[in-house]
Amino acid sequence: FVAIAGHEDSFRHWEDEWPGAVLKKTTSHEHAALEELMGTNLSEFVPRYHGRQTINDEEYVVMQNLTLDFDPAETHIMDVKMGKRTFMESEVTNKKKRLDLLQKMVKACKGEATEEELVEGITKQRYQQFRERMSTSAEHGFRVDAMQIPEANGDSISAERA
Repeated sequence: FVAIAGHEDSFRHWEDEWPGAVLKKTTSHEHAALEELMGTNLSEFVPRYHGRQTINDEEYVVMQNLTLDFDPAETHIMDVKMGKRTFMESEVTNKKKRLDLLQKMVKACKGEATEEELVEGITKQRYQQFRERMSTSAEHGFRVDAMQIPEANGDSISAERA
């Protein structure tokens, strides 16, 4: 299993207990959305959802590992974010300023940050709104966040790192 959009620490394997599945750190909102999705016509187009599991006081969703039957040297993987708004309501009230998100924003668009933001950092909400505006999320309701394409020499190219 490969995590390509910067969330490597959010996934884990537990083959003894859940063969063919991957566990992803989750929230109650994501759990509810996945549970609801399984009862719709869209369920055939997404990984099977097997419920949630608590490990060391952390909540995980258990879902089908879609990459299991593919050779990593030949597998192209894409992370697509769906929705016109891709952040949670809790981020609206989170006022913590983050320099790491500021650096990502400046790397993508040098003139975007204000003088004050360049000194103090930006909130996650500010960064997420910037990402949505700069991508296809706001207009089309989805964006390709990252993709991994294997090369002939065994390495892979990641759109996130490109």
